[in-house]
Amino acid sequence: MYKRYKNICEQQKRNASHQIRFYDFWSQEVTDMWFYRFIQSRQLMKDSSKKVCFFSTFGGRDTIGKVSGDVNVFFTGENLKNGRHKLFADHLLSDERLNLALGFERFEDERYIRFPLWLQYMFEPECREEEIIKKCAEMNRPFVGERKKFACHVSSVDELGLRKAMCAQFTTIGRVDCAGKLLHNCDDLWDVYGNDKRSFLANYKFNICPENSNADGYVTEKVFQAVDAGCVPIYWGDYNHPEPKVLNQDAILFWDKEGDNSTLLDFVRRLSESSSLFEDFSSQDRLLPTAAEFVVDKFYRLESALKELLR
Repeated sequence: MYKRYKNICEQQKRNASHQIRFYDFWSQEVTDMWFYRFIQSRQLMKDSSKKVCFFSTFGGRDTIGKVSGDVNVFFTGENLKNGRHKLFADHLLSDERLNLALGFERFEDERYIRFPLWLQYMFEPECREEEIIKKCAEMNRPFVGERKKFACHVSSVDELGLRKAMCAQFTTIGRVDCAGKLLHNCDDLWDVYGNDKRSFLANYKFNICPENSNADGYVTEKVFQAVDAGCVPIYWGDYNHPEPKVLNQDAILFWDKEGDNSTLLDFVRRLSESSSLFEDFSSQDRLLPTAAEFVVDKFYRLESALKELLR
């Protein structure tokens, strides 16, 4: 109890000089936070004296009651259907003090906007429509080039044992470089590329990038980072139908957690051995024609909701 109280006090101290505040988020300077930059880049606080507080899942539900602002926003990039984050399964919408909730799940509520985490990884908060369209065009046909390395994987945990199982299976085809804490056998991500994941991934034909859990709409940055770097993603998550308005499903290879993956393994083997076959597959459009429209709409809806709350 004391530890929790001390943590809140430390967060209050860090936030004290800011009109935009963050509680129970990941550790980052307030002015570097994506939502802070989004609000500032659009001058949404220009004529507002309100204090806006953002809350996330790395604490308790009671935080909003202890440090409530004039405008209170909940955001999660975590799966709220299982594990320690189940406490926030309602996105704090049952709390009347909450003004806006943001997450990855697909449901309707007047105080909720679906705003999945991958948007923050792939698009700078200052982006406007033209920049979003340009970024989507770049991701749609990333530079593939000659890739001599077979496959890589980057993660820290494996709650289901799925990631270890996948890496073990693909190791029968070629070397799988694991640059994260899980199955670590490669230091290049940090030693050579300074933790620039895109530059690291750009050396590989395939990126094994499953989610840590399966839930409707739960799509993190992993598959998008693979696409952006020109890798062929080998994916599991969101019931193997991730972001159907954004991603070309035919350009992704899907792992069947409960089934026989021998056909997939054979296809990956053939792709890895044939330059022409790999080039044909990897040259497909990675994004759908509706991708940029989807992202622009998310940015517009978030800006409109915050503008209304902060006026």
